[in-house]
Amino acid sequence: DLSAQAQASAAQQFTRGAAEGAALRLRAPRPNTQRRCSGKVRAGLHASLLSSKHGEEGLSLDADVIYKDGFSRVACEVDASPEAARLYFKEHACGSVKDCRLLHLPMEPRMCFDFCREQAEMKFFGIRQGRECYCAPYFHDVSKGGEGVCNSPCEGDSKEMCGGMDKSSLFEMHLCGDSADEATLALEAGAESSAVATAAAAAANRTAVELRALAKSWQLGVCSVEPEGRRVCSLVEGWLSAAEELGQTSAHAGHAALLLDRKVAEVTTLKAEVEGEGATANGTLMSGLELATESAQQLSAKAKGAVAVVNLTVARVGGPILGRAYAKFQDIFEPFGNQSAGVRAVCGLEPIPGEAYAAMAADEPATCADRCLSLSSGVQSCGAFNYQYKDGLATCQLLMAEGLVQPEISMAVPIFEVSSSKVTTMGLTSLACYAKKGFMAGHKKGPLGVQVVREVSA
Repeated sequence: DLSAQAQASAAQQFTRGAAEGAALRLRAPRPNTQRRCSGKVRAGLHASLLSSKHGEEGLSLDADVIYKDGFSRVACEVDASPEAARLYFKEHACGSVKDCRLLHLPMEPRMCFDFCREQAEMKFFGIRQGRECYCAPYFHDVSKGGEGVCNSPCEGDSKEMCGGMDKSSLFEMHLCGDSADEATLALEAGAESSAVATAAAAAANRTAVELRALAKSWQLGVCSVEPEGRRVCSLVEGWLSAAEELGQTSAHAGHAALLLDRKVAEVTTLKAEVEGEGATANGTLMSGLELATESAQQLSAKAKGAVAVVNLTVARVGGPILGRAYAKFQDIFEPFGNQSAGVRAVCGLEPIPGEAYAAMAADEPATCADRCLSLSSGVQSCGAFNYQYKDGLATCQLLMAEGLVQPEISMAVPIFEVSSSKVTTMGLTSLACYAKKGFMAGHKKGPLGVQVVREVSA
């Protein structure tokens, strides 16, 4: 703190400055500058200052009371406020010792603010040459032009400018008294964001787990059959790839929720301490709450971003399965295999690139039918699709006409017939290949038949 002599000198200088008027101006907010409390730069103690102690470690910010809880950048000027009215960080941060580690920390506006906020008579602070911090009751602008600009990056935050060779970056300090209210809002938002992120992570992870389980159970024993068996077996690779992507986004969202939960707990503790201290809450405690609140707000935003990535990934992987079911599905599509005997089918046609989907959903193949119908023209038009359902996971792969075989005179769709016992052994509830009736009847080379490549049983 200022000595009694320095305080008296500062008060005298301030009184003289007010009387001189035009010669030495008390700088008020500029008319076109919005500096409401709700829009201020939030205060927060530099992390390294939180561990400061009295004595050899330097001057702590544990004062009896704080007088400011926020600050705003107001000017870049040549400041001629008297030296006697100023309080310099480099001269007072270490208390009664000549040197301490505080003097070797990189300066930034927040650090300077935390030094100045506990001085009742100080209304502004300035920083020159990237690190020279001082507090002042006013600033005196004597800029005439040609003195340069504030282009010295702050040592502790290169994105901020901390004065120049001749000019000071100047900040006003204010008291809004809303730190606890902002903490409350941050806690509410944090709890909500964490819950949403946790739920999104769990949903994505479950899909990933079920995809891996499906890939493990997909044992038809036809991989050696070229090329149809290879196509059918390649489904495993697609499922595992989707599972990996979903797993990564799930882990990211889960980690974001974990970090947010920890910060919410910290804000809760600090808020209780501040409320317990009431009007006597000191600078370290208030700054700790403000910094934790700001961090919680940032982590909430990151959690929301992680949720957005999860939702986009789930939507892309799920595709039509998460959409509507085609109402006239049975009128337009027909399943292969001997349905009455419980024999299912897997088609060995060439898959359409990028048209394989998976999602936790109801057992409803008509959703994939809607997507197949939308791809009714072009080289990669959809003629059929394979469908699987296991433990709440629906998957489908859209197929094109490439891969038709010609066992005799007419062309045919190659299929693997799978017995009901094999379907049960693999843990599947549903397994089918559905083809458009128009695709089967209206092919350019005549009506298509069905060619059983191999029968698969348990």
